[in-house]
Amino acid sequence: MKRLLNLGFTQGVSSCLPIFMWFAIGIVYGNSSYSNMFVITYAFQFMEDFFQSVLVKGCLLYENKHGIKDRNYTWSAIFTSSVILFAVFLVFILNADSFFRYMKLDGSVYYPFFVFSLLQLFLVLPLCGIVSVLQFDGKEEEGFRITLRYYLIQLLGIVLPGLFIENKIICIAIALLLSAGYVVLLCCKYVKMTAYRPNIFIGCKYQMNSILGNISMFILYFFGMGSVYGDSVLIIGTYNLMLLCTDTQWDMLRTAIEVDTSLEVCKGNFEERKRVLFRNAVVFSLMLLLSSVVMLFIGSLICPVNVKYLILFFLIENGFLPIFAVRYVMMGWVAIERPDKYLFYVLTIVNVIRVVLTLTLQSVFAVSFALFIANAVLGNGLQILLYLKARRNLNASAPVKQADVYS
Repeated sequence: MKRLLNLGFTQGVSSCLPIFMWFAIGIVYGNSSYSNMFVITYAFQFMEDFFQSVLVKGCLLYENKHGIKDRNYTWSAIFTSSVILFAVFLVFILNADSFFRYMKLDGSVYYPFFVFSLLQLFLVLPLCGIVSVLQFDGKEEEGFRITLRYYLIQLLGIVLPGLFIENKIICIAIALLLSAGYVVLLCCKYVKMTAYRPNIFIGCKYQMNSILGNISMFILYFFGMGSVYGDSVLIIGTYNLMLLCTDTQWDMLRTAIEVDTSLEVCKGNFEERKRVLFRNAVVFSLMLLLSSVVMLFIGSLICPVNVKYLILFFLIENGFLPIFAVRYVMMGWVAIERPDKYLFYVLTIVNVIRVVLTLTLQSVFAVSFALFIANAVLGNGLQILLYLKARRNLNASAPVKQADVYS
């Protein structure tokens, strides 16, 4: 449980401090609409997470599974992914007018912080890559300290200049330079790439869930959020508050459980500790749910929201969190020990259904209903069945292997 909490708190810092930052930006720069940039650029987080989870952590799992010590696959994946992500974000920055027209938003209000948001997300990729390597090497506390320092630099770098400098562009430039400088220092200290191995897809089979999940999440939040944006400013603010108070918890749950389970599987300890892993995952999810409720209560007292819609958004999207926790443990084992082609089919069907529902449902709850139907009910149910099938096959093969030993 201690390692799970350490991993969770590290991820929590990387999710929670940016949320405080967007709250503070709205206050310091005198326009609460700036805080909505969190939900406006929410889809782009899944683009960064795609490279982080699929390519970087996939290579880490491959190296751990095969006993490779030099981390060249991982360092190469971080470098290559960073170049690709920067190029993609640059395209969006240069075509921001088209983006804001599509989202039916006033680009003159949001553009400076749109650029700031995307470039900060870009810097997160090499940062989290380094932290992931430290976590897999058993240096969770060092990874936590690095993460905390970075996000404090990010928070103070954008807030403090805003208190003394009126020009937003100068403030944003200062914040980006400070954050980028820290990431460069980390790369100089930790990255020890002795050979460039650009096979960044080598670990994809271990991260199949993240591949389809991140692609579908980007599509549905990029194209599906129009159902929210097209409604009143109050509803946008309500959904934004719900995301601000739950996004950290989702990141903590998924990342901490996946890394914790993967480490036990790679060490060969899953069978011995699986009950503990499941128990810890459920307890952790309940702790996170409670923290979300407290944050929502406090946030609803501070921010103008539609309380009815806030409660509905929260219950529909987060009510099944403990079931997701159990499923993350199951899939952590399946992805490494029993990769199944049917998992790809299940994930494809679930994500296609979620995207279709999001884009076709004519409701402000379209994104929420799609998540509940496709992921909470269908996705969890089918993936739990795949895990039980894999366990049954494992148990069926065990007596045969035992007989062979004595034959």
